[in-house]
Amino acid sequence: MIMLLDGADQPHIIYGTDIGLTHAMFDGFSWTREHIPGTTNMTWDVSATLDDDGQPHIAHFSYGLGLNHTWKDEEEWHSVTVDQEYQSMPSIGVGSNGLVHIAYRVGNQLRYAECNGTAVQRVSPGTGNFYGISLAIDSTDRVCISASNRSIPSYGKLEYFQRTPFGWGRSTIPEGEGAFSYTVLRFDRSDRPFICYTVRTTKDRLDMVYLNGAAWSHSTTDDEMNRVLFDFQLGLNDAPNIITDDNHGQWSGTKWVFTDIDLPGLRWSSQCMDIDPLGNVHLAVFVEDNDKVMVAHAIYGFDIERPVADAGDDRDIEFGDTLVLDGSRSSDDTDISRWLWTIRVGDLILKREGVKVELDTFMMGPHNITLRAVDTSGNFDDDTALVMAKDMTPPLVKAGDDITVDQHTLVQFNGSRSTDLTFDLNYTWIIGYVSTIKLYGPVQTFTFHEAGSFEVLLLVNDSSGNIGQDMMMVTVLDTTSPRTIGLNDRLVPQYSSIYLDASGCTDNIGIDDFNWSIQRHRSTWYLEGVNVSLFLDEAGEYDVVLTIMDASGNRNLTSFTVFSLDREPPVAMFDCPQSIRSGDILELDGGLSTDNIGVLEWSWSTTDGTDIVESKSRIASFTFMAPGNHTITLTVKDREGNSGSTTRYTNVFVLESPDGDGDRNGIASWTLPVIIFMMLLLVLVVLTLLVRWYRRRDEMANNTEAETTPSEPSTKVPERTVPRERGTKIARTSLQAPSDTFVADGHGPEPFDGPSGTLDDGAAIEE
Repeated sequence: MIMLLDGADQPHIIYGTDIGLTHAMFDGFSWTREHIPGTTNMTWDVSATLDDDGQPHIAHFSYGLGLNHTWKDEEEWHSVTVDQEYQSMPSIGVGSNGLVHIAYRVGNQLRYAECNGTAVQRVSPGTGNFYGISLAIDSTDRVCISASNRSIPSYGKLEYFQRTPFGWGRSTIPEGEGAFSYTVLRFDRSDRPFICYTVRTTKDRLDMVYLNGAAWSHSTTDDEMNRVLFDFQLGLNDAPNIITDDNHGQWSGTKWVFTDIDLPGLRWSSQCMDIDPLGNVHLAVFVEDNDKVMVAHAIYGFDIERPVADAGDDRDIEFGDTLVLDGSRSSDDTDISRWLWTIRVGDLILKREGVKVELDTFMMGPHNITLRAVDTSGNFDDDTALVMAKDMTPPLVKAGDDITVDQHTLVQFNGSRSTDLTFDLNYTWIIGYVSTIKLYGPVQTFTFHEAGSFEVLLLVNDSSGNIGQDMMMVTVLDTTSPRTIGLNDRLVPQYSSIYLDASGCTDNIGIDDFNWSIQRHRSTWYLEGVNVSLFLDEAGEYDVVLTIMDASGNRNLTSFTVFSLDREPPVAMFDCPQSIRSGDILELDGGLSTDNIGVLEWSWSTTDGTDIVESKSRIASFTFMAPGNHTITLTVKDREGNSGSTTRYTNVFVLESPDGDGDRNGIASWTLPVIIFMMLLLVLVVLTLLVRWYRRRDEMANNTEAETTPSEPSTKVPERTVPRERGTKIARTSLQAPSDTFVADGHGPEPFDGPSGTLDDGAAIEE
């Protein structure tokens, strides 16, 4: 069992149990215990010490593993094997540089190991039959070892080893005659070594030697008592103290003074101790109670009533202000003689004394305050407080001046002009855009594609959590022209209203003006509004131009054409005489027909009484032979297929003989004799030709009669082609052989009922 006091004078006890080693620590109010990993009930030969951070380091033997070094940091326990050849008696110490030093015995060797947490270096300072090995480190990190060498007669000699830059120095202390089994080495504040050791006589006793100048001095404790199990420490004013059985001994400088220690109700068998700076002895003892073994902690002093320390409340103060520490609220049953303040700021430890202490906060962060209130009897109590020196002033933030930019401009934000007591600042830009945008850093850029006014908030927080802010405005001028959508060429029937809808047009901020220009030939209509309509009373093309403008004056225009489909039929017109003479050519012109766009097609249809005659041209010619009324119809069409028709009537008549009145059916009376004369003349010509033909035939028959059998003369009359003068209208007929009788009724030949037509110049009609 080992007891150690840390820098706050709180006890640590390391002891063995059925499951291994246990580390118990008292925080001033309660004990906490933990099992040390890697140790079992097969762990013994334990030596321990505390480093400057109050963390334990243990040298121990573990069965099957040899000598181990086990230590704890702020998070967990660690362990490393030092020497698998270990035999017994380890002693451990930690230097100010953190190196761990262990002395132990292997066979007839004294061995020394130096550990840095991972690597282990071992040497052998000397050989011999060593017992009671003890290692100590002075204020200069010099390592020294004391041991009893029992290979020397007379129960052994006390030997002293010290490490030098050139190796290990070894000396035998003559005054240590009879050193037998245990030695304990300590250094006082002047780095003088004190060694307490057991001496084998008729009764074992405790002796002490110390280096007094250049020589060793020797003293003997009360040899009437059994001092085999003991612990040795240097107490207040470097006074040597020993504890053994139930007695406490203190060296006055000339003699040892022993006092019985009475722990009422506790029967203890073994013990260890440590002494705080006030001289109070802290005991750890094994207590037997109802067949149970327990560990107890006791403080041995004159006034056992501890004071109550009060370091003040936890609080925050402004960095740079003066920290006032006031321990006046501490109390005791007698009087408090000292107020000891320990201030830890980072790695810096400051110590002050007094009921009130003032300290400038030259560092930010936590100030861990510990007040130790000590009464006149040396009893003390500790209290802690946390004072946080903070920068509680928010940064002075400068986001920049308000700016105005065009759309699609890259804007740079610069908050580097912001100031604070610290330099560790975090910058957050919050832009109230279409959606919230967050940017980080003192300098940032952002492109504003949307027009409008946007708030830009700069938040700057320092390492203490203070937040400052500043706001700027970014006005983005609209430079985006509106867009025209859904306005294309279209077809609309004539005599209907066209509905023009610009609601599909878009703009980033909205369209204010819709202006329509609709032009047809030289006429222009001007309309306003997102929806307009216009009645199309004319067919043809209407050129439409839409101009849109937003509130920023950005414009855009589009043009398209509205085709008004012609639905106005053309008007068919032509001139036609009321009557014509049979056989005359009737020429008709449809050019008088009209249309709003234009006539594209003319169609004529007439009837001569039996057949329908058609024509597909603007000017048509017809000849009517049959007398009576005839219908002439003209149908005209425009390019859209609209059509119109008109009908005219004409009367076809034939010539008749005069009835004495000199005029019939509108024909002059002198024309009839002429016609009759011409007809008679024609008959005479025909008869003459027939006579000549018959004569010629008879001549030909007579010429061939002698050679062949004469055939019957043909009665066929050859057709004759009669030439006519230009413009003469004739009738086509078949000529028969002359009969014996020629009948004339005074009107010429009977009219021919066959087809009639107009002959071109020089044309001949053949049957």
